[in-house]
Amino acid sequence: MHIALVVLVIASFATSARAEFEFIVDPTQIPAGVDLMQVSASAYLTDIQLQNPHTIVCNSILPGPQSPNIRFIIAADDIYSIAMIHVLRLSFPCAGEMVTYTRTFNPYTQFYLLGPANPPAAVTDFQIDTQQFCAGPRTGTWLTDSLDAGGAFPDGWVEEGARVSSWQAIQEDGTDWALRCQHLGAEGPGSRLLLSPIFDLSWARQVAVGFTHQYAHDQSTAEFLMSVDGGSNWQTLDSWSVSVNDYPLYDIRTLADGQDSVRFGFRFEAFAGSATASWELDDLILNAVSAPPVADQPVPVQPPEISPLNQATIGCRFRYQVPIQGNLIQYRVDWDVDGTYTGPDEDWTGMASVPDSTEVQILRELIQVPNGLVHFEFRAKVPGGEWGYSGDLQQEGIEDDWTLWIQGDTTPPEYSDFLPVNQPDPAWVENRTQTVGVRITDDGSILSSTLAMRVDQDGNGLFEGAEDWTPLNGYSSGHQIDVTEELVFDRDGEFRVQFRAADLLGNSSESPELLLRADTQAPPVSVLHATARMADSLAVEFTSCPDLTFLAYELQISTDSEFDAADLVWSTPEDPALAFATTATTIVTGLVPAQEYWARLRAVDALGHAGQWSNTVSPTMNTNPPAAISDLRATLAPGGIQLDWSAPIADSEGLVPVWIDSYSVYGGTDPNFTPGEATLLGNTPTPGFLLSGAGDDPGIGFFRVTVDGIGLGTLPEGLLAVPEGEFTMGPDPFGHGAATVVTLSDIIWMDETEVTNADYVEALQWAWDNGLVQADS
Repeated sequence: MHIALVVLVIASFATSARAEFEFIVDPTQIPAGVDLMQVSASAYLTDIQLQNPHTIVCNSILPGPQSPNIRFIIAADDIYSIAMIHVLRLSFPCAGEMVTYTRTFNPYTQFYLLGPANPPAAVTDFQIDTQQFCAGPRTGTWLTDSLDAGGAFPDGWVEEGARVSSWQAIQEDGTDWALRCQHLGAEGPGSRLLLSPIFDLSWARQVAVGFTHQYAHDQSTAEFLMSVDGGSNWQTLDSWSVSVNDYPLYDIRTLADGQDSVRFGFRFEAFAGSATASWELDDLILNAVSAPPVADQPVPVQPPEISPLNQATIGCRFRYQVPIQGNLIQYRVDWDVDGTYTGPDEDWTGMASVPDSTEVQILRELIQVPNGLVHFEFRAKVPGGEWGYSGDLQQEGIEDDWTLWIQGDTTPPEYSDFLPVNQPDPAWVENRTQTVGVRITDDGSILSSTLAMRVDQDGNGLFEGAEDWTPLNGYSSGHQIDVTEELVFDRDGEFRVQFRAADLLGNSSESPELLLRADTQAPPVSVLHATARMADSLAVEFTSCPDLTFLAYELQISTDSEFDAADLVWSTPEDPALAFATTATTIVTGLVPAQEYWARLRAVDALGHAGQWSNTVSPTMNTNPPAAISDLRATLAPGGIQLDWSAPIADSEGLVPVWIDSYSVYGGTDPNFTPGEATLLGNTPTPGFLLSGAGDDPGIGFFRVTVDGIGLGTLPEGLLAVPEGEFTMGPDPFGHGAATVVTLSDIIWMDETEVTNADYVEALQWAWDNGLVQADS
């Protein structure tokens, strides 16, 4: 067993380079007729001598402090070998000076001393690890060297009082001195107070104090006092009013442990008429187990403030009288915030690169600290000593540990309260200038400098080219930011907008894509064709009218060529298929047989826009065929002969528009061949025909194309025909786009008031959507 005890002794020993051993027994426990001088100690101890009636001193012939453990065994040859030992004391050289280790026992402890009357197993060891003792905090044997043959008063001790003789150093035996105070008969009543030096016991625990004394009462009192504030306030540990000669030992751990200003007082008070009262003190000892290193100056300061960051610095300072082992400093953290250190990463972890020192400042950076009250603990030790722990009570365990209070931000910004509302299916708006908005919130603080937005300006559903992230200005950082921005679009359509933000800790996120819808245009004009008239019904075909918010087709029926509000409207209640822009036919029923009817058609959208009326048709209005093909062209092409022509835009009488169902292509060997079933090469719904494998019949060298359709007789009201062909358009009045070559493959109809590039763009968008337009870029 290694014992680290620090001892202060009022005693005088013959200083020697060898270790000196002393034990004190209770003389009342020695059987009658037994002489302590009979005690011997084989080869371990020499120079055994009786110092006083109850103290034996001897020298040791053992290795010095370089040995890891010096062990002394006391042996007795007498058959009465059971002694009641009160104090065991060892003096040995340490770092060039003699130091003293004392072990006291209270109550008296029985030791079995090896001898003829005892079996070998009953050996009692008195041992000390001298290397540990020399390394640990100590004060050595003070006062011993300050007492000399001249009887000088010990350094650091003072006395107060009057009318009682001063405390004097008296010689007991050789170099053994004691302090005595006495009252002479000629002196009046009075007292003397002997004060010890102030002891710093901040490093010590399990402190005990003891001394030997002889007190002669004779109308006097004696008090043993103690102070923990250097002598400002005192408390009485013991007092005597009868004569006594003993060896009191006091357990003062609850009073003195960890105190830095401990002082002792001995008050001797005598009364008039007292002539033989005295008090003699000797062998003052202080026993203490070295306390572990002391931790203070917690980082962060306790109690901690709330931290918005999930990273922190923890630390403390450890202090001790001798250097603390830096490579043994450890820490642990309650990472899962469950109030224990039982998690997989919560065991003790060493600190790297901490130098040995009597004062060590420890700092440890932590990252990814969870939210909550997070406990942490440090511990440190000196060679051979016990662990010292951080915390309010300096105890191992989480109950008194210091904490971090983390309410950090581990999540990125979140988005809500979108504008337009009802995302992802907002309402269509009859305005190309719209407000987009979002509320951005975060557990921490959103950095306004990170706000950005991107807009799908061309409405193609992609963020590309110049549609990348654009910073937003005019907002302040904070827990919540309400963003509103005004956008202007140069066309109708569906446009996507997205926001981006990051918080103080770098957590970033993007909002969902917000949808904005703009529809400011009426549906386009359709071309109407009456395909059949039965007794009570009328069948019509019409070109589609795609629109962003298409609602329905309306077919108005009149019994004359003048339409008014009273005329029948045939729409979705009568034919639900008219609610779809892709519908191209309907049959009007319930007509009066033999009655002539006129019809026109338009499309309406959900925002209340109504397209212009189509051309007016009647089954009996016009039976003229379309004009003949006048520009038939034949060219050699890979795999055959390519025939091309332009679609007629009028009927045989020059009236427009016409309804074309298809084209029939014929071929013959004679320029005057007659088109017919025998010469039919094929049909096509659009201009252009590839005659594959024409080389198989080299006699076919002449071709004709006929048009299957009918003239409609009247142009849709207020429309102009835009012929097919190639022309250049752009940029628009807003500077969008570049000059672009556009090829129109079919005739389209435009409002005669549409004369700007922007208007052409609108019309061509419809033509593009219907496959009628090609552009080189």
